[in-house]
Amino acid sequence: MKNPTLRRLSRLLLCLLLLGVSSFPAWAVTRAELLGRVLETLRVSQIPSGGLPPDVPPDHPFAGSLRTAVATGRIPGGLPFDPDRPPSREEALDLALRGLGLGVERDLVARLRAPASGGASLPAPTVTETLDPPLPGELGQASADPLGDEQVPKLLDWVALCPGRLVWEARTSEVGAELLLHREGVGGAPEEGFVLQIDATSLEDGGAAVTASAESLGLHPQVVPTPTGPVVQIGPFPTSQAALDVAAQHPEWPQANCVTLQAQVSPALFYAAARVDMGRYALRVPFAEASGGFGRLALSQFAERSDPRPLVAMNGGFFAGNRPIGSLVLEGLPGGKAYGGRSALGWTERGDLFFGDGTSRVAIQASGTRLEVTRFNTPPDAHGLALYIPQICPQPKGLGDALLLRVEGGVVAAAGGSDTVPTALSGTTFLVAARGRSRTFLERLQPGDPVEIRTEWAFPAFEGCSGVLQAGPLLLEGGRDHRNPEGFARTLTDRRHPRTVVGIDGSALVFLVVDGRSTLHSRGTTLEETRALARRLGLLTALNLDGGGSTQLIWKGVTVNRPSDGRERPLPYALLAVPR
Repeated sequence: MKNPTLRRLSRLLLCLLLLGVSSFPAWAVTRAELLGRVLETLRVSQIPSGGLPPDVPPDHPFAGSLRTAVATGRIPGGLPFDPDRPPSREEALDLALRGLGLGVERDLVARLRAPASGGASLPAPTVTETLDPPLPGELGQASADPLGDEQVPKLLDWVALCPGRLVWEARTSEVGAELLLHREGVGGAPEEGFVLQIDATSLEDGGAAVTASAESLGLHPQVVPTPTGPVVQIGPFPTSQAALDVAAQHPEWPQANCVTLQAQVSPALFYAAARVDMGRYALRVPFAEASGGFGRLALSQFAERSDPRPLVAMNGGFFAGNRPIGSLVLEGLPGGKAYGGRSALGWTERGDLFFGDGTSRVAIQASGTRLEVTRFNTPPDAHGLALYIPQICPQPKGLGDALLLRVEGGVVAAAGGSDTVPTALSGTTFLVAARGRSRTFLERLQPGDPVEIRTEWAFPAFEGCSGVLQAGPLLLEGGRDHRNPEGFARTLTDRRHPRTVVGIDGSALVFLVVDGRSTLHSRGTTLEETRALARRLGLLTALNLDGGGSTQLIWKGVTVNRPSDGRERPLPYALLAVPR
């Protein structure tokens, strides 16, 4: 080359080329490629259709892997993913864990570690995580350093070890209480998919409008008989996330629950257990107020409205519509009709705990006459007697021609019709409403006459309790298995569902929830499996509560499980542990 200018230009270009080669990062694997290789290592079948993160074009080289990750709930579809950026070591670990199906757990820990609402000056809670099999060497150290090219095979080799061995745990504590989060097993895709299920008995038209709406969308609805009545099933959908996304788009479908139809048993199982010292915390059972009757609130709303704020909040016993099922005692006043033969939890103001048969009979005694209460917090039938208490129904309505007795301090404060007797209730004041023959017995009572509520219990220890909550069945009693199904159908006892349990381990009250209806996150448990889990956690006595889509546990304002509906199910009441 004779031209000196060209020679110098060539040398300059060569230097720039060499400089570019020497500075090219060795960690050029991208976030999208790494997640794709994780899914490939786990042999996750790609899902050909579905949404993508908003910053991923359909022709992206790893669009198939990202579409599969979104469809299976491993990553959110509505958030940017930044697919072409090389990940740090910390991000690489997070992507590997999400590929393994631990996205719920990663998000839970992030929320638990967030500073309290009191401000940034408060220290973030300490959360300790353990993982088995352990991560190799430097990969186990959270770091913003880039993931080295030589570290990718090590990470993928670790991912390959996890199916059949994975156990993740996180722990945090407060004074007098501790929380355990546990996840085991790597889940997979369902064989037969998921459906949305809606209780047709709660709809005035028997589900006709929901069925027509779903048909117009080509979603193949059908009405299916079940032991508790007909349900509308919509689907199937390939993943639970796809089903929940459709439910979110149709708020006119009331209480659409996601139900799995898969035949196989997923290895994945998640549970959360809060252990609480009852010397430092007291139980409270708040009800959702509604105009003249029963309402519903999300569990987080119960927690937010409580004063003081609870350390732990959990769903309680069974309910139908907005009404509780079974015996209830709140602040010493009975508020629910017993379901014969089912077990209950009882507690005293000082924190003593009892488990036993919750069967009871409640009566009003006055002037030598005792009349059995036939209804609670709802108008009496033709010849019945109803009892209203302020903890559940502070503003009784619709009493019509019933005779009313307003009782304050154990004596009649007012007697007559709803036009003359104040019905608003508070404190220990209660209202008795009578019709027909019951009205005849009580008509002679006058202001100042003594009136008592008398409750007869099948389990005598409940007589001294300020609170009782009936549910069932009892799983463990004094360290021994209790296998009486207490009248529950085998669809509840023998199938895997999300579960809610309360029990004692000899020194503390334990709140336990098991997630379910998700092949990726958690399969749920049968009652026998729930019993075995309670025993494994050291519980001596354990009582099953309402489960399914109601299963939810809150710790310091954070929901620490994944409700199977994909959102909080509104509840008529909640079980709270508040500081004394």
